[in-house]
Amino acid sequence: MGVNELSTRLWHDRELLDLLIFKLEEEQMLLTAGKTKWLQYATREVQSVLQRLREAGLVRAVEVSRVAQEWGTGEEASLSELAAAAPEGPWGEILRSHREAMSSSTAHIRQLRDVNEQFLRAAARSTQETVAALQPGAGVYDSHGSTGPAAGSHLFDTRMNTVVTRHSELGGRDTQLQRTQEVNMQQQGALEARRSGNEDIDLGTAILELQLQQTSYQAALAVTTKVLPPTLMDLLR
Repeated sequence: MGVNELSTRLWHDRELLDLLIFKLEEEQMLLTAGKTKWLQYATREVQSVLQRLREAGLVRAVEVSRVAQEWGTGEEASLSELAAAAPEGPWGEILRSHREAMSSSTAHIRQLRDVNEQFLRAAARSTQETVAALQPGAGVYDSHGSTGPAAGSHLFDTRMNTVVTRHSELGGRDTQLQRTQEVNMQQQGALEARRSGNEDIDLGTAILELQLQQTSYQAALAVTTKVLPPTLMDLLR
């Protein structure tokens, strides 16, 4: 009975890992498309899946302990150890199959985590630099030696184009983010249209928008770096 329950729990864990992969790929698409407005929602969805994984891990640990006691192994046995201790029959192969599938999923999750983390760190750094440059006192002097609205607008455009350029450079370094270059060209066009239509841009509003972006990046980064629960990795060791 115990091993049947454990196998059922492992199937459930595999489904959650697939869902986490989907959510991380969704987050990556938002990042490469520059859709930071929706990043906070993607972060919440990743958090929700991680919470479900943690809860599932508690239930799974109970089932692992029961099977381990029944088969004479340590209560915190890994799937490899349980498979090795399995009695004659199909269970050893079934557990090895679960481990192989879950290890493949966690490897995919690790890859997505690393790419998303790289992108988030670069975006957060560029946004922070842009906010710092837009703060009062960081203006650009015009031909009359003053920092008027036009100079502020010029500074905003310059710094935002720097963000776009850095995102483009990042996309060029990693083939998974090459789509960013095309998106960045669209962003540059949008920025140019904004500059042409509104030279007297409100720098206070621009700074606030960038700070909100920075918060979204930092929140997503905090979640992304913890997408592989230690208890799960112990099970797959």
